[in-house]
Amino acid sequence: MTQGGQIASMRIRMFSQIANIMLYCLFIFFWILVGLVLWVKISWQTFVNGCIYWWCTTLEGMRDLIKSQPVYEIQYYGKTFRMNAAQVLHDKYMIWCGEQLWSAFVLATVVALVICLITFFVVSWILGRQGKQQSENEVTGGRQLTENPKDVARMLKKDGKDSDIRIGDLPIIRDSEIQNFCLHGTVGAGKSEVIRRLANYARQRGDMVVIYDRSGEFVKSYYDPSIDKILNPLDARCAAWDLWKECLTQPDFDNTANTLIPMGTKEDPFWQGSGRTIFAEAAYLMRNDPNRSYSKLVDTLLSIKIEKLRTFLRNSPAANLVEEKIEKTAISIRAVLTNYVKAIRYLQGIEHNGESFTIRDWMRGVREDQKNGWLFIVECRHHASLKPVISMWLSIAIRGLLAMGETVTVVCFSVMSYPRYTNCRTWWRSCRKPVSSVAVMCLVSSPMPSWKISTVRKRLPRCLTS
Repeated sequence: MTQGGQIASMRIRMFSQIANIMLYCLFIFFWILVGLVLWVKISWQTFVNGCIYWWCTTLEGMRDLIKSQPVYEIQYYGKTFRMNAAQVLHDKYMIWCGEQLWSAFVLATVVALVICLITFFVVSWILGRQGKQQSENEVTGGRQLTENPKDVARMLKKDGKDSDIRIGDLPIIRDSEIQNFCLHGTVGAGKSEVIRRLANYARQRGDMVVIYDRSGEFVKSYYDPSIDKILNPLDARCAAWDLWKECLTQPDFDNTANTLIPMGTKEDPFWQGSGRTIFAEAAYLMRNDPNRSYSKLVDTLLSIKIEKLRTFLRNSPAANLVEEKIEKTAISIRAVLTNYVKAIRYLQGIEHNGESFTIRDWMRGVREDQKNGWLFIVECRHHASLKPVISMWLSIAIRGLLAMGETVTVVCFSVMSYPRYTNCRTWWRSCRKPVSSVAVMCLVSSPMPSWKISTVRKRLPRCLTS
């Protein structure tokens, strides 16, 4: 009791001391404000005459007790008039001066009172804030742990590092959207919701976005047919993607073949490598054919007799792989080729879906001063059949981003479920060059072994981290 009472008494004395100083200063400040308002609102002549009027009004009840009635000198625009109290109280000009003085005084009082109250609260807040800062612990090093996102947001704002992009109550670090994100959680944890929030910001800013949408849910929510493109050969809205306009040189066809036909982990690499060579050479030789089409490419690689294929590939590096002397080997290579190239048959007919479209040219058309479209690479329920084609498109998109350099601000969210993704190695290898204008968003669904999660976390920064 004694200790608590002493502490309470000390606090009361400290509060009284500060309160007395504040009230004393506010009292003086109040009358200074009243005087300033009166000086602005009325003239000196009106002020003096009004004071005389109210003085006489105050002494009116004691007028009979005064033997000698005082006489007042009234100034009226350079002239002086002498009046007693009765004349002052009945003169219209003096009554008007009194009313003007009273109106100005009421206004001055209200204005001064409001300003003093505002000043009181502002000073109290400043003193309280300073006192709170004085009592807080000063962090000289190390890190602070908090479970409240608002504390982190406040710290980022204080340091000037907060971004306009927020995930819930937590803003990301400014300009960190061009780095990579890995979201790990079970079904219903909110991974897609986070991507939707970031996608909303990207749409508002007009950023170019590439979305690998396995379920098609992002197409339903964000697809704008006026500016966006869809790559899904089984969708009527699919863009007329042209392989031969996409690949302009022999290395372009080689890269496409490397993604379309991935190397196995256990098989002899000769078979996949030979299949890549035949596909790349056949597609390259067909580039000058005015009647080229995906149907013709598939027929050439898979349907025509081996003799006709040998004739078609004559004088090319792939000719040795279909020689008559090793016809059995050629048939085996063709069998391996069939397992992957058959996915190209789903592209038959998309060349009639309008103007030719290439991922490379679409990415080159990005502009910072306009609203850019999005590219949706969609699988839906046809995942197993379209795996090679989807892998090929993603690889082309990543290479297109790398070719854009670091002068254009681009945000690319690649939405995927890592355990189900096909041909990841090819994609990782195509993304080793650091790019400061690209962001990759990777979704990892549980259950998933911890070593795989570590692999994703290691590979993401190695691929597209600034």
